[in-house]
Amino acid sequence: MNCSLPFLVLLFVGVLLAGCIDFDPPATVFAQIVAPASVPAGQAFNVTISIQNSDNRVHRLDSIDIPTPWLKGMDLATVYPSGREPFDIGFGQHSFGYDSDLPADSEVGVVFSFIARSPGTYYGQWSVCIDGVASCHDQDLRIVVS
Repeated sequence: MNCSLPFLVLLFVGVLLAGCIDFDPPATVFAQIVAPASVPAGQAFNVTISIQNSDNRVHRLDSIDIPTPWLKGMDLATVYPSGREPFDIGFGQHSFGYDSDLPADSEVGVVFSFIARSPGTYYGQWSVCIDGVASCHDQDLRIVVS
């Protein structure tokens, strides 16, 4: 039996499906991530994410993905609102799933409260995924723990 025909059919279907996926977040939904540039070890601090939907229709906050190295030098105290149980998605990212509506013309905030544990520089990409895991606002965030 020739195995190349089923492979080619699957490849063709995959290409068609990839064309249907939008990898860019909606232009009417904005995410801003704010954190201190530095904190002393032992101090609590917040990373605040503001998500603004200026569209006239509802969008969906799918997830917020944070760099796994952050979790090696800091203790995550709380996340508000908490969302679903977080999990490691690989690629150096830890995902906090929400699957919650972003109403039209609204602003939603998510606050991650950390306690800086180990001195060092922590750097990585935070992703706020809107309407699916493939359409994310990405922002590099760096903090120095002294």
